[in-house]
Amino acid sequence: MKAAPAVAGDAAEGKRLFVSHGSWTGSGRLRYSYRWYRCDTMGRHCRVLRGVGGRSHRLGANDVGHTLSVAVRVTDSTGSATAFAGLVGPVAGQRPRLVPTVRPSVSGPAVEGAVVRLGAGRWRPAPSSLSVQWVRCNAQLRACAAIGGETSRQHEVGAADLGHALAAIVQARSGPAARAVFSTPTAVAVRPGAEPAPAPAPAPAPAPAGGGPTSEVPPAVAQVLQEGNRIAGAVGSWSGSGSISFRYNWFRCDPAGAHCQSVHGATGVTYALGPKDVGHTLGFAVRASDGAGTTTAYAGLVGPVAPKGAPLVSTGQPAVAGTPAPGQALQVYGGSWSRPPSALSFQWQRCNENGRLCAPIEGATAATYTVTPADAGHRLLAVVHATAGTDAQDVLSATTAVVGGAAPAGPAASAPPTVAGTAAQGQQLTGATGSWTGSGTVAYTFNWFRCDAAGAHCQSIHGATKPTYVQGAKDAGHTLGLAVHATDAAGTATAYAALVGPVAAQGSPLVATAQPGVSGTPAPGQALQVSNGSWSAPPTAFAYQWQRCNPNGRLCVPIDGATGAGYTVTAADAGHALLAVVHATAGTAAQDALSTPARVP
Repeated sequence: MKAAPAVAGDAAEGKRLFVSHGSWTGSGRLRYSYRWYRCDTMGRHCRVLRGVGGRSHRLGANDVGHTLSVAVRVTDSTGSATAFAGLVGPVAGQRPRLVPTVRPSVSGPAVEGAVVRLGAGRWRPAPSSLSVQWVRCNAQLRACAAIGGETSRQHEVGAADLGHALAAIVQARSGPAARAVFSTPTAVAVRPGAEPAPAPAPAPAPAPAGGGPTSEVPPAVAQVLQEGNRIAGAVGSWSGSGSISFRYNWFRCDPAGAHCQSVHGATGVTYALGPKDVGHTLGFAVRASDGAGTTTAYAGLVGPVAPKGAPLVSTGQPAVAGTPAPGQALQVYGGSWSRPPSALSFQWQRCNENGRLCAPIEGATAATYTVTPADAGHRLLAVVHATAGTDAQDVLSATTAVVGGAAPAGPAASAPPTVAGTAAQGQQLTGATGSWTGSGTVAYTFNWFRCDAAGAHCQSIHGATKPTYVQGAKDAGHTLGLAVHATDAAGTATAYAALVGPVAAQGSPLVATAQPGVSGTPAPGQALQVSNGSWSAPPTAFAYQWQRCNPNGRLCVPIDGATGAGYTVTAADAGHALLAVVHATAGTAAQDALSTPARVP
């Protein structure tokens, strides 16, 4: 591939997007095919758009608020390769007031130490203000994450960017109108002296001639993860042109494998763990060079590192068995420890293609995990939490290979699930599946979750797998969530009902008998209004707190100063769900209730 695929057109409902396949060289006649994906606002949880296989796609109501990705597959007489166009969107509604006539673009080499710069594009009408947020994406130009503090029109490529593509989200405003769009991406970032790869990295395929060595078995780290110990890296297995030389680099990251920084002077195959490493994870990169070029491969993260003298230390990394493909089951094993743990618990995480920037997978807290289509393009690992008496220590398992995305996405939810009933101990809640379209008969399974008052720290409720659920004493003061898993002949997809609660305790004198609702248009500059709902006794007063949540209406945080029954949506709310906590009082009795959410494109 000499030039990467790209998408042109205004990402707004009713408009048509077009993909160019880029520029390729091959053996004989080249044939092209296209696969379109609909993703969330940061290019995650991408699902194949069934029936859309051409070079263009007319954007519909289901695309609004989402980003889109396109994979271009090229076949010649020797085989096939795949490359991705950069994300476009988020898709605006019909007749947006702001239109990017020239898409924002990034220029400059994606090389560590270099500076890449953003061109803000051209807009109609000219915006009164522009804001910028740089993001770091995987090599497929998806699964993007904001880079903290990077909000100017330039960004210095750092060690944490290696193996990633960079882009910027540009937020334009003109009066009450606001719109956010992704810029074009950079190539995948590399170290100086390495040949930058084209922005959309090909899917696994034979390396083209002249591209440097090929990693056949990834690097690994042998370790006892405690301050004062020395850990050793292994280069893995490589093939190349003639003699291959190796260089090494160690990275210190946070427990989720984010905010990685190159450890100064740590360029040997071994590394001595020091006080600065305690509580952190570590990464190991191998740069292999032959006569044709240089290639970098990454070992899976190890850690967190235990302090000196810790009574419980990981002496052997937990392993993961199974095939990392949608529908397949994975199993994590406990690893080995300095003394036998009395208990183990687990949390599966979804990471980028280099096994970094990991995020917990909701409800995946067993030793086994069934891979879903949402995992495509990611590596998976499990955090193993060991306890022995009063001592406890976490350790990351080995990472899987990158999950393939060949499995179909399954049914699509055209209307989300809902929950009816009174959020009070002893009362029954009833879930409805919502509306789905799929291939043939659609079957449903259910899973209830208990979360904190902010919709965070959700845990699957053991045995709560029916559409109805009777609230117990453990639910008092918590919010509850319902996940509906829909399965057809093509696969399984999941959708979430809005949180309900907090659950009132047994005998509470004030109980919400109907969830407050939100009216208005959820778009920047528009006003929303929350109702008070209905209550078991007439409240004498109400207070309000608006909250900004993730797209599933969970992980909510209060919006500073938003304490009235009305709220005007801002640009910062784009891609989030908004809800209000309604606080009712009646005499000395008081109770909170979450409203239904409003999702902002």
